[in-house]
Amino acid sequence: ETLTGQVTLEQIKADLLALLRYLAITHKANFLPAYSGFMKPWGDQWQSAFSAAIAGESAWMAWDLLDENLKLLCARMVIHEANRFNTRPPDSGVLKNTRSEDNAWNSEVLALAGCMFPDHPNSSIWRERAIIYMINAYAREADRQETRTIDGRPVKDWIPAVNIPPDYTLENHGRVHPDYMMSTWTVFRNAHLYRAAGLPIPESLSYNSRHVYQVLK
Repeated sequence: ETLTGQVTLEQIKADLLALLRYLAITHKANFLPAYSGFMKPWGDQWQSAFSAAIAGESAWMAWDLLDENLKLLCARMVIHEANRFNTRPPDSGVLKNTRSEDNAWNSEVLALAGCMFPDHPNSSIWRERAIIYMINAYAREADRQETRTIDGRPVKDWIPAVNIPPDYTLENHGRVHPDYMMSTWTVFRNAHLYRAAGLPIPESLSYNSRHVYQVLK
């Protein structure tokens, strides 16, 4: 069987496993640095949680194809990156350099870890921290006073950060930036993680994002 008439399904599976093994084994949570002496192991970096989330999600969706060793390597990678945000506050920035996209993509590894490893001792922490990072991706100053309850708490109790002005625009690189206003998709990706785990989708996942999208349109 081939896909697109050129690549067999077996080749796609082999490529996926090879890529996952390379990414997982070279993560600093594991034991083999990439090209020792030439490249450093990756992890604990600006966007490494986002990369780990995408790789970890791919591993989870193909879990039955992974051998036990590769499962362990991928699990260690995801858990390591999720634990970075157990106490770290979400980022904040409004004028000229929003941190919306940082909070959005960092929410992914937390949501993934909480859904992927429900029996882990940190599972409840990851799920709570995922909510915090999702809701703070598009929070305004006025939202820090909102008493409406979302995901079991008043909104104001979830929000330490501010990332958008009152008009629901996003600024980066010194201007209102439509590319960054599209970063809502990063949070929306979390929805299918909760569905795959049989968990309710947090209300925080879509907080203020519809308003941002309407302004973008």
